[in-house]
Amino acid sequence: MTYADVGARDTSRGKPWRAELAAQLGVSEKTLDRTVFEGECAGLWTVHAQTRPVTEGADPKKINDANIYVLRDAEFWRNEWVDPLESGQKAADVAKARVSARVEAKRAAGIEPMGGRKKKPQVEGGVTSDATSSGGGGVMGDATPGVMGDATPGVMGDALIKIPVVESPPQEPASPPVRPSVGVEDPRANETDGRTGAVDSEEKQAEARPTAEGGDPAAADATPQSSSNEGAVPATPGMSTDGGRETTPGMEVLARVGRLNETFKLAGKPFLDQARELDMRIADSEAAGDAWRVSDLVSMLSAPLNGPIRVSAGAVIADRIRKLPRTPRSAMLMLPGQSTGEDRPMAGERSVPNAADRTVNDSIARRTRGECPECRADSPGGTVCGDCLGWPKCVSGCGRAVRGGGTCETCEYAAHHATIAATASEDGKCPGHGGKPCGKRAVTLGLCATCRIKAETDRNSVIADWETARDQIVAAAKAAEERQPENAPF
Repeated sequence: MTYADVGARDTSRGKPWRAELAAQLGVSEKTLDRTVFEGECAGLWTVHAQTRPVTEGADPKKINDANIYVLRDAEFWRNEWVDPLESGQKAADVAKARVSARVEAKRAAGIEPMGGRKKKPQVEGGVTSDATSSGGGGVMGDATPGVMGDATPGVMGDALIKIPVVESPPQEPASPPVRPSVGVEDPRANETDGRTGAVDSEEKQAEARPTAEGGDPAAADATPQSSSNEGAVPATPGMSTDGGRETTPGMEVLARVGRLNETFKLAGKPFLDQARELDMRIADSEAAGDAWRVSDLVSMLSAPLNGPIRVSAGAVIADRIRKLPRTPRSAMLMLPGQSTGEDRPMAGERSVPNAADRTVNDSIARRTRGECPECRADSPGGTVCGDCLGWPKCVSGCGRAVRGGGTCETCEYAAHHATIAATASEDGKCPGHGGKPCGKRAVTLGLCATCRIKAETDRNSVIADWETARDQIVAAAKAAEERQPENAPF
């Protein structure tokens, strides 16, 4: 997939998509570059730079197609993905090590950094390279404010007194700086055309950083236009650096869901779209008089799946949001045949509508949640409950009424989870699956998301093998019966 305007091959003529993507995610471009490179080190995706052949007289930095990001989610779904990081190793540490190694290799090869200011030779007497001994220069490199520049002979000291002037940095400099000793550079020449060169940006910052032995002589002569003031990145997704986008309850819910279950972590447009849907649900519940709480929504949206994930995380979250009831009270309706408190009739006792303090029609018109019209027990939709219909109880002994008998759905889920659950370590780490240690953070049932999927896959394989063997035995028995003589003695 690409994030650029592919209608024109030269993306420099279009919109700065890298800056647009960073703005939509609510982070800076440097954070975006670092995240892309760390994800590539973690094996989540691969970035292919589409560099076109450079024509004569063209700038190679401005003729680049959009990068291609190859996501490895299909390998993860098919249980073929292999984690390139060792146990306990962080992608950020690997990325820093790779950047440092490349920077040292360039320094050893004598490659000068492309970013930052060019160094100018120091002239004796503190006069910059643009100054002359007779006419003087614009500003002396070693001069300090309020000190007479007697280092330049033939020029009166009062003419070289440097008076600092505090000026606000303009948005787009329309004219060169007023000091001749500072090189004229157009900041717009450093704008990229959509490529997320995470490695290059990190290398430039590392190379341009002054050392302890001697700093950059131009650093003491820096102007407000060249200073960098990188804003802090908010911890909550959807929060812009300039404060233009506020964090809503829906964003907070999705952020917590992503922290609890990394399988359902969203970002970008899916994050904003689903947060907007959640905000509408919360507003609707407030209008109904029973507002959703953030903790309840997080619990419902972060629940683990019962099988392997075959769709995107955004599709799963969107489906769960669509199925949310209007209020949390209706979401916690109990199954037919269960009492909700001490005010409910005891087991074996059944109340009748005539003994109630209101009529059946009044109860139907004024009730706030579904009730059985016979016994007034909780019943979603207001239909007759399972006890009144005579349904048998669950064979597991939980007391729930099950249509047709057998085991209720809740007990089936509990038995299913018991077959794959594991015991997490004391520090909350996943013990692994299949005899292979894991060491990742346990998310559900004592396992991480990857080991949970592996456990589900192995269990489904065992069940499929058992069903295949059963079908073969049944088919062999039927074939033997067909070959048996009609007048058999037994």
